[in-house]
Amino acid sequence: MTNPEPRPNLLRINPPGAGLSEEARLAGNPDDHPSTKDWAQNFSRELLLGSIYVSMRIKEAQLIDKAFQSALGKPDPHPQNSRDELIESLVDDYKFFGLASGRQHTAQLVRDFEATATAQAKAQLGPGR
Repeated sequence: MTNPEPRPNLLRINPPGAGLSEEARLAGNPDDHPSTKDWAQNFSRELLLGSIYVSMRIKEAQLIDKAFQSALGKPDPHPQNSRDELIESLVDDYKFFGLASGRQHTAQLVRDFEATATAQAKAQLGPGR
């Protein structure tokens, strides 16, 4: 029996979106987010806010997975989205939810949770690797 591929433990990595309360997730106006302002007339406010939140969490998970796999020397598991593209998209999300003030702040937050993912991967490789 082969060992399963190593995966990051997402319960031990806390990107900014993970700590967002339901109240904070529902506080925004979808018209203020670049990705949903054109759809605001066709969908409920709650649905749009939920889609912004879920999209943000997927981007965070992809960045975690990229950092983790890179630390293991594995290929990019999400080559369709570059790291820079994901961070640029998170700038809007983090600003919208009040998690970051801009690009530099977002990039620092991403580096922080990527460092945790990298440390997890290195711990799985064992000593001397």
